[in-house]
Amino acid sequence: MTRSSLLLPLLLLYGSVQAQQNGNPPTVVRSAPMEMKSDPNVLPAQYAIAPGLVAVTGVEVLPALPDCDASPERDDCTAEGILSVLRQHAGKPALDLAHAGDQPVTITFLVNRFGEMKDIRVEHPGDPGLSRMAIVALHDLPKFIAATQGGAKVDATLRFSTGYADLFPAGR
Repeated sequence: MTRSSLLLPLLLLYGSVQAQQNGNPPTVVRSAPMEMKSDPNVLPAQYAIAPGLVAVTGVEVLPALPDCDASPERDDCTAEGILSVLRQHAGKPALDLAHAGDQPVTITFLVNRFGEMKDIRVEHPGDPGLSRMAIVALHDLPKFIAATQGGAKVDATLRFSTGYADLFPAGR
């Protein structure tokens, strides 16, 4: 038993050594050194803010707040309603707006076919209380008008994006 259990690893080791000896040697690629510069006035691509509300899941008609259902700019109206309730709950910014104000805040949530908000996720630049504040604020919104696809009410995942400074009205 001991001999057979030792034989298998030895055979595998021998096979891997033989494969390395018979193959081509690795190719070494060298390039000229590059100097990396950063421009403090330019946000990296990951921080590009797509303002407003977009559907993560494909639906014909996005969910809307009840006050926005009849509006011709229904999606923009819903985004403004979300931003308004976030501003009402926002206290003082924990981060310096001069440095972190352009950082994106992205809130992703599901609106089910009954108009209820579920699975709220908040991505932000590091304000420790922002996630909790955003979740509490969003629960103060009225029930949504559900998304539709082919005339039927369906679940839809939405993403709301804004800049960190946009959450704090001037003067706070």
